[in-house]
Amino acid sequence: MTARPLSVSIVAWLLIVVGTIALVTMTVMIVGINTIVTSDAVAAQQLRDKAVLPLEVLFAILLLGTAIVPIAGIAMLNQKNWGRWLYVVGNPAVTAVGFAIGASENMIPSIIFYVIATFFLFLPRANAYFSGAPTARAAPVADVGRGSLPFG
Repeated sequence: MTARPLSVSIVAWLLIVVGTIALVTMTVMIVGINTIVTSDAVAAQQLRDKAVLPLEVLFAILLLGTAIVPIAGIAMLNQKNWGRWLYVVGNPAVTAVGFAIGASENMIPSIIFYVIATFFLFLPRANAYFSGAPTARAAPVADVGRGSLPFG
């Protein structure tokens, strides 16, 4: 068993917590918008005119895109390389949708976190963790004295 690097644990838990909060928030927002659409025909038409996609499709994309984040975090904690790639590839796709609907200035913290998280997810220890290769922390004591450094 390969020891999970602290950086992967921190990134994964942040993705789980923040992603779950975002998923709940997105669901509440969609329910609110749906209430407006069903109760006010004028507001509904204005929303449909501004939307780049049909509202139902946009809602589905936003919910699925938001669900990617905690799912990726859970997979990373379970040493699944596909979880790392789900986040690294899926997050920019969701960000592109965010830009398309006009949330550009709100996306800046998310982009900064994405760059930092991706950096930590591809450090040598993280690569070893996701490949299943033993790391220096998980290596037997006899192997540590062979001149390899315990970091990097």
